[in-house]
Amino acid sequence: MSRAERRMYALMQASLVTLMVLCAWLVWLSLPGSDGAVLATAIILVLPLAIPLPWLWRRSRYAAVCATFLLTPYLAFAVMEITVNPAMRLPGGLVLLMILLTLIALVGWLRTSRPRAA
Repeated sequence: MSRAERRMYALMQASLVTLMVLCAWLVWLSLPGSDGAVLATAIILVLPLAIPLPWLWRRSRYAAVCATFLLTPYLAFAVMEITVNPAMRLPGGLVLLMILLTLIALVGWLRTSRPRAA
């Protein structure tokens, strides 16, 4: 594996972990008061992002392809929140960060998952 591919996998892993933390933090900020609902929502949002992590640490190309499918709803959610929900425009920097991290991960996964020339 080339040095550029190793850097790309490290960038993808970092963006995925940061996106997991950001999702949990946005849930915690948006649902004050009820601890059970916050915990359940955070688990529902963060758990799918944790599924491809063990395979990404092993640098599996199939995990990169799978992760792109897992990340697409998060991108759609972030774009919808920033455009439709006026309450999210104030902490819009967090949602824009979510969009940026998702796009970084998607571009990285698309670059590493394309077939190599023989």
